[in-house]
Amino acid sequence: MALYRSAIIGCGGIGGLSDSPGDKNIISHAYAYQSHDNFELIAGCDINQDNLSEFKNRWGDSVKLYSDIDELINKEAFEVISVCTTTSTHAEIINKLLLKDDIKLIICEKPLVATADELNLLKSNLNKFPDKKLLINFPRHYDPGFSSMAKRINKNEFGRPLSFNGVFVKGLYHNGCHMLELIEYFLGDIKTVSVLSNQIVQNDIYGMYSVETANCIGTVANFEPENYSIFDLDIYFEKGRIRMAEAGHRLEIHKPAKSKIYPGYTEIYSNEVIQDSFYRRSYHTVEAARSYLEDNKINGRTVFEQHLLLSEKMLILKDKFCSNIKTVTFK
Repeated sequence: MALYRSAIIGCGGIGGLSDSPGDKNIISHAYAYQSHDNFELIAGCDINQDNLSEFKNRWGDSVKLYSDIDELINKEAFEVISVCTTTSTHAEIINKLLLKDDIKLIICEKPLVATADELNLLKSNLNKFPDKKLLINFPRHYDPGFSSMAKRINKNEFGRPLSFNGVFVKGLYHNGCHMLELIEYFLGDIKTVSVLSNQIVQNDIYGMYSVETANCIGTVANFEPENYSIFDLDIYFEKGRIRMAEAGHRLEIHKPAKSKIYPGYTEIYSNEVIQDSFYRRSYHTVEAARSYLEDNKINGRTVFEQHLLLSEKMLILKDKFCSNIKTVTFK
């Protein structure tokens, strides 16, 4: 059984401060590494000393801490590393990590990069290091519940998809990438996105959008968070409905049945709830990394290439919609 030495750059919330040892929910990368038998968390790096201090309190004195990335890279030997910093720093950090010989796999929080130039340079550098592996952390893709749902859709259990509706908070670029990734996972490549309503807030886009995939057309809408968070998706099929609620902790399957109220009518009723596995979402991401390194049951290269294409689409959408272009079509 391989044991991969692991490190984290960015020791704040998702890096290591969104949970603690013993919690039921495995949200942070630090907890995921410490919970998995195939990984050993050896180091963390952050420019914020308060984050480093709290990171040490939670994850132990054996984890070495650094405030300089170059020092971490030069002094520590590790095979896997998570990049959990702000989006604007991702490209520079990953390009440095690609040069380190002992690194085998990098897990990067979404969005992958901030600009098209950064993406192009990163793609060029990745081509120079074909043995290096990279995963973008779209955790629903690696979650067993969502994976089983995707397989059932692909087996045509629910028939032809008819329409979908997604709703979420925060910007289309920074949080909507989760929604569009999930839509592509379930319903095929996104072909066209059109503005129904649109506004620019803090260099991100909010509104309602028509989304055409390879298999059907639906809508997504987002708004600024105020009193609550939401990330819901409804998909309607010929033979029923899939409803994702509570940010992915509740997956319902609705099937047609005779109406309980109206004689002669058929309605759809919830008849199955998929057991929640998303509470261990970062663990599943780390398990996907292990699989990519060993048995590759997740088809890691293909998944990354799909996510790389999605990253490019998200940058195009942001650029065009911020420039008041109403429809974007992808080849």
